Amino acid sequence: ALPSEEIVLKEGGDVVVNVPIGGAPRPKVTWKKGMGDLRESDRVSTKTSNGLSQLILKKCMKVDAGRYNITVENELGSQEADINIRVIGRPGAPAGPVDFEDVTPESLTLNWKPPTDDGGSDVTNYVME
Repeated sequence: ALPSEEIVLKEGGDVVVNVPIGGAPRPKVTWKKGMGDLRESDRVSTKTSNGLSQLILKKCMKVDAGRYNITVENELGSQEADINIRVIGRPGAPAGPVDFEDVTPESLTLNWKPPTDDGGSDVTNYVME
C-alpha cells in the first residue's frame, strides 16, 4: 500500500510531495482534494514521470489545507493513499465584544471569544499593546 501521512506547512511556503509509483502495465495516476478532483492552477499542480508522482503546492494558502488522495491503478488493481495537509498562519483577531472585569487603578481583566480563524493551530496567547 502507498503511505499515508500528514504534512504541516506555514502559510506562504512551498512543498513538493513525492510519491513513488510503479506497475506494469503503466498505471494511471489520479489526484483528488477532498471528495472532488484536484483543481490545478499556477500554484497547485501535479507531475508524474519515471516512477514518481508529485503534488506541488506553491505559496500555500489556508484554502490549500485538507485531505489529498492519490490513486494509482491499472487493469491489475489499484492502490491509494491519503495525505493530510495543514496550513498554519497568523490567527484572526479575537471575536468581540471585549469584556472588562476586575478593573482597578493598576490592572484589569479582559475577556473575549476565540477568533473565527485560529491560524491552523491552537491560539496560546495574545500580545496586548
